[in-house]
Amino acid sequence: MNPTIRAAILATLVAAVPAADPTPDQAQQLQKQLRDWFASVAGPDIPVAASPIQVAAEGDHFRLTVPITTTKAGTPFVYVGNARPATGNRWNLDDLHLTTPATITVDTPVAPAEGEKAGQTIQTTYTLTYAEQTGTGTWDPTYATPSVIASVSRGMQLEASNDLLKQTTRVARTESTTTLTPVAGARTDMVLNATAEGYSLVTTAPGQPADGASIKADAREIKVGATLSGVSRDHAAQLIPALYRLGQATSSTATPKPRVKSEAAQPLIAAFTDLANGMTVTETASDFKVTALGSTGSASQIKFDVDAKADGGFMAASMGFVVDGIVMSIPALKPFADLM
Repeated sequence: MNPTIRAAILATLVAAVPAADPTPDQAQQLQKQLRDWFASVAGPDIPVAASPIQVAAEGDHFRLTVPITTTKAGTPFVYVGNARPATGNRWNLDDLHLTTPATITVDTPVAPAEGEKAGQTIQTTYTLTYAEQTGTGTWDPTYATPSVIASVSRGMQLEASNDLLKQTTRVARTESTTTLTPVAGARTDMVLNATAEGYSLVTTAPGQPADGASIKADAREIKVGATLSGVSRDHAAQLIPALYRLGQATSSTATPKPRVKSEAAQPLIAAFTDLANGMTVTETASDFKVTALGSTGSASQIKFDVDAKADGGFMAASMGFVVDGIVMSIPALKPFADLM
């Protein structure tokens, strides 16, 4: 879940909290308000809407806990943080983090072999750990003033394993800042800037040593910058339930799959209609290297960007892809590297 969305869940609070230290009764009242708010955003059909958001009074602040439920056995992902009332209906946030280690097991679709039925799945277990996390911010649930959420983490490791493979992703350090700035017409400009340092990914088959991995990839630094301009808060609130209902309509494992009625997509189309005025996204990987099946390839920089604008009910978009300094170990691919 996006850090800003998690922080929004933690911080959509009422302003009627006295300056004195919060009491247990106020914590219970706030807990009910948070659950009601999240249910209104997620919709009554989504199981996570019933997730037991917890609020406790601790000294001069509220301690908020948001369990992120799972469909299989595991250690639940839990997002926690502190919220302190500030002036002008604002809230100061600190100690925002995801409790780890945390695990989740899900059914992953598997491409059927020749002669096998479609719809086969395999259980994949994800384990997430952080050596250190810190998150702070200022949130205005009334959208009268800008809100800012900043986070820094170190030593992130995400391991995914099943009977077919084991994949380990590591990031030495991440830093991100998200800013929400209200604009006219119940809309918000959202700006995200994030940096990941020391990225690596290793994929191995069961029983295969890490130094014999079938796929290895690493990058010195990955940067992501994204801007969503003029996001409609009303349409954004419709997006989560619309995506869930469409997923339910298309998730059948029957063979052959039942025909999905076009009506199932209409709520999603309505949510995306006039959702935002524009979008720009830029992703850059520096000093990228990949090793696969005994061959290697590297690039000093890989850059991908998207620029989209809405005008008169239509969207105009462009995409760019740049690769600099390509080196490949296979001589036959050298012309391709020169072309790029």
